[in-house]
Amino acid sequence: MKKILVINCGSSTIKAGVFASDSSLLALAQATIELAREEKGFTLRRCGELFYRENIAINSIQEGIFYLKQKLEELELLQKDDIVGVGHRVVHGGGFFDRAVLINKEVLEAIDKASLFAPLHNPANLEGIKLCQRLFPVPQVAVFDTAFHHSMPNYVYTYGLPRQLIEKYRLRRYGFHGISHAYVAEQAALKLKKTLAQFSGITLHLGSGASMCAIKEGKSVDTTMGLTPLEGLVMATRSGDIDPALVAFLQEKEGLSAQAVMEILNKKSGLLGLCGQKDMRLLLKEAEAQNQEAILALDVFVYRIRKYLGAYFFILPQVDALVFTGGIGENAPLIRQKVLVGLERFGIFLNNELNKTALGKEALISEENSPIKVYVIPTDEEKRIALEVQRLCGGFSPESA
Repeated sequence: MKKILVINCGSSTIKAGVFASDSSLLALAQATIELAREEKGFTLRRCGELFYRENIAINSIQEGIFYLKQKLEELELLQKDDIVGVGHRVVHGGGFFDRAVLINKEVLEAIDKASLFAPLHNPANLEGIKLCQRLFPVPQVAVFDTAFHHSMPNYVYTYGLPRQLIEKYRLRRYGFHGISHAYVAEQAALKLKKTLAQFSGITLHLGSGASMCAIKEGKSVDTTMGLTPLEGLVMATRSGDIDPALVAFLQEKEGLSAQAVMEILNKKSGLLGLCGQKDMRLLLKEAEAQNQEAILALDVFVYRIRKYLGAYFFILPQVDALVFTGGIGENAPLIRQKVLVGLERFGIFLNNELNKTALGKEALISEENSPIKVYVIPTDEEKRIALEVQRLCGGFSPESA
């Protein structure tokens, strides 16, 4: 059987998937490697079920990928000659790419240039790509988190800044979570018996990082994140939208460097900053126990989502469906209920019973006759990447199925 390998190198984890390169794109194996964390280790699932776990200290991307290759071969889940291609998640395309591409020297140089905007992620992505080029001598494909949002109109992605600065530093809104937004939009279109090009709707990727996307006829026309993933919704540790003057204010009043202020906005703000708790599951328990700081944090989180929801309803000529995904979007019925309460005037009729039982699984949670459907669709970024590899590298034909 021909297979596709997917690699997602982050600053603290490596995620990988092995997929059948046929029409099913079946996930044969999924692995997670924790890099130098308290919970160090290697976890492997085969066809969705826990298959292998080892508590081992892996301290670098190079060490992790070597170990991953060794284990997949040892457990007979992957052999070098099986692989059609390797797909890599790349966080930032820097405005250079509007789709997945086969990796060559020029692509590597562009990913490196885009590291300016994603200094924690793109260098890690590059390291994984270069190592896989040596270990797996097959076509390598870059799939960009920013690519899906490349279709945003220029008046949407342009900041009100001096033109010379915009051009010098490529300053614009890029957007993120594009692989996830594209995947769940495609799945929602299938449920509505439409092609992606016929689908218009709003996707809500709610997790530790959170973003929303307005989709018109299959294309992203706006998204909440911007130059970096800091813009937009309130998140686990990120502030989301703020008055830019706050940066200078904190620098002056607290005697902080620009880097220190960015550390606060990215890692010490959001839900964590508001109530000391970034895990939504624990935050909901604290709010239920009438912890006022937790209640306020939830209200701020939900309000920002509803505010963007209203904006996207205004700019889209038609909305076929809303789609919730991500750890919170898939597993927090109360958050979904709070976001959608009172929206019947827009044609959204939530079925509370369906909503309560939709936990981490695909489900319709609106009333059957609701003019606008509401879905919970678990995201699968690795499968979306595998699809792009299959498209660019081939490896499937009816005869080889």
